Amino acid sequence: MNIDNKKRFMKKFLTSVTTAGAFLAAAPQALALDICPTGAGDICSGLGEPEAIIKGILNFIFVVIVIVCLFYLVWGGFKWITSQGEKAGVEGARSQIINALIGLVLVFLSYIILNIVLQFFGLELSTLELPKGIQ
Repeated sequence: MNIDNKKRFMKKFLTSVTTAGAFLAAAPQALALDICPTGAGDICSGLGEPEAIIKGILNFIFVVIVIVCLFYLVWGGFKWITSQGEKAGVEGARSQIINALIGLVLVFLSYIILNIVLQFFGLELSTLELPKGIQ
């Protein structure tokens, strides 16, 4: 596979992944329309609260970062397989795999550190509640 073919393949692949990601990112909003029918009462009362929004955003960010790291890891493995034993290709793929693993470790450490900091302030990421104003 020459360099032009690799570039075309990667461009098509990244376009496909980006398009699929955009559709998957829009799916929860489309599906959320049926979750809260009118007259649902207490079932849907917490969906618009800032705590739920912040918790959802943080969890979404962590999931996206993990997916990107795993994609980068698989891409490095693919590059290793297709390098056909060329020393430069194998070294590049190895460094990409190592960087992806370091990224995964950093994401999990940041999640743990965030939970520790929130527990220091008496909060939890799973039950995040923002302080209410003085009443």
